[in-house]
Amino acid sequence: MLPVLVLCGGRGNRLASVTGGELPKALVTVAGRPFIDHQLVSLREMGLRDIVLAIGIGGDQIRNHVGDGTTLDVRVHYVDDGPHLRGTGGAVRAALAELPERFWVTYGDTLITLDASNAEASFRASSEPAVMTVLHNRDRWGPSNAVVEGDRVVAYDKDPRPPGAEHIDYGLVGLTRQAFDGHPWAEPFDLAAVLSALAADGQLGAAAVSRRFYEIGTPEALRDTEAFLHGGRNRTTRSS
Repeated sequence: MLPVLVLCGGRGNRLASVTGGELPKALVTVAGRPFIDHQLVSLREMGLRDIVLAIGIGGDQIRNHVGDGTTLDVRVHYVDDGPHLRGTGGAVRAALAELPERFWVTYGDTLITLDASNAEASFRASSEPAVMTVLHNRDRWGPSNAVVEGDRVVAYDKDPRPPGAEHIDYGLVGLTRQAFDGHPWAEPFDLAAVLSALAADGQLGAAAVSRRFYEIGTPEALRDTEAFLHGGRNRTTRSS
């Protein structure tokens, strides 16, 4: 399976009432364990064991907790943004030297469950420079932000959302180095800008998933995720 880059270097401003502005979102306690434990175990159970953590402010706390990933039966490496945030797109671009030609990206506040082997088969078979996993959402679990036609995302944006959007970015994106061609930005930038441009050019594939995702981006979402994990889905046990 391809490696996955986890973007966990942001400030987490929407969760400041929980983090106090000091604790990285990845280390917020959810169902008795730091969220990143749940996330790494979920990725492992999906077959994604090679992990690169893109850390930034508070990154030393994450590194000290996770280490090399041995305790969770994954292999973890790090890319450090330092004290100046690059944005999600800049963080991916800065990590390209640590990644192969094709790789996965997910967000440090998102808990996903999907058939990663099927999604990866779609990604490897695609001639497009990027593939987005998408859920037919219809605003049920957050604002829909993608227009999907067949096996492609033809429009994607978070604000404003594209007209007719019924799908949502599920939180796992397959990328190639080629996806960043023509984006020589020196300033911080969002990964959404890259994906939006690819969609507009007809170069963003779509891999449909059926299960909802959970996340901890806001206090309300954190409560939903806590309830999910307490409801028999606690994924912090170590594999044998």
